[in-house]
Amino acid sequence: MTFPGDSTPLRDITEPFTRHLGLQLSALSEGYACLTMPVGESCLNVWGTPHGGALFTLCDVASGLAAIALRHEAVVTVSASVDYLAAAAPKGKLTAHGRVDHAGGRTVFCTTDVTDDDGTPVVRYHGVYHCTGKAVSL
Repeated sequence: MTFPGDSTPLRDITEPFTRHLGLQLSALSEGYACLTMPVGESCLNVWGTPHGGALFTLCDVASGLAAIALRHEAVVTVSASVDYLAAAAPKGKLTAHGRVDHAGGRTVFCTTDVTDDDGTPVVRYHGVYHCTGKAVSL
């Protein structure tokens, strides 16, 4: 998958912020994306657990990629909500499973669930995305 006017494969996730977080795309199919994020010192909060903003970004990217994989066009986030279910461990990796729940005319509704290395649910995210009409090739 590449973005319009860019020959960089999406699997590399080269956006500066996602690269900083170490996000890695491990699976992508129609309406589904799986990403991992290593938990390192740079994403920890003052209490020594992964910062909510880092977790939110992981979810937003997973859901957005699931929407792109379904619609084959760029999307932008319209609204999002996140439920932090448990504190994630301060080491290891987190896995996000993003999926499309419903796709309308120009709007896609997604859910992402994040688990830690032990399979403990850490986050549940709901996002609404607007499809821009700009083609993204897979």
